[in-house]
Amino acid sequence: MYTTFRINKKDLNKGFLEALKSLFKDDELEISVSPADETAYLLKSPGNKKRLLRSVKNIKAGKNLIEVDWKNLK
Repeated sequence: MYTTFRINKKDLNKGFLEALKSLFKDDELEISVSPADETAYLLKSPGNKKRLLRSVKNIKAGKNLIEVDWKNLK
């Protein structure tokens, strides 16, 4: 089972952990944490922001695109 939770950090409490334990019973869990809006996080760095905005501009203009044949990937 795969479940995604979107929760404010102020709501991470004992009740939330108990709900997870109840939901997954005796299963081993793998927990990954990231900001809900990863794009905003990436744009905080001036260098990342410049590269990302340039990439978006190139995509819209159809420039510097690489075509990949997914059937031949190994």
